[in-house]
Amino acid sequence: PAPKISAISRYNQTRLTSDLPCVEVLQYCSAPPTFWYQPPLLMTSETYLNHPTFGLLFSICAFEKDRALYTTLYAQRLFFVVTKTPDGIKFEPIVRNEARIITESALRVLRRESAQKDYDRLQAIHRQTF
Repeated sequence: PAPKISAISRYNQTRLTSDLPCVEVLQYCSAPPTFWYQPPLLMTSETYLNHPTFGLLFSICAFEKDRALYTTLYAQRLFFVVTKTPDGIKFEPIVRNEARIITESALRVLRRESAQKDYDRLQAIHRQTF
């Protein structure tokens, strides 16, 4: 059987599991636990995925309902669009320029919605990564 998705929240030290097949999800947040695949566009928690080949991936931003941009945690050179589908989780590798465009688009949305805290967080990630 395929491994189950699990989320660990630092908020109340609970472990949540889902029957969706694929990778382990570790979510560290300062708010009550939420599943990574249902984030609002304005993410305020750090989310990590364990990719079967490339190891730990860091969430840069969510840009659609069931899609988020991830990068390798240490080198930050490989980028993936992670999509939640009814069949599980799908990893789509993308080039650095596409990842930068997705991040800049998310920054524009945050600026338009006046979400200053989330905008500052994503701006810092953008400067560090690109």
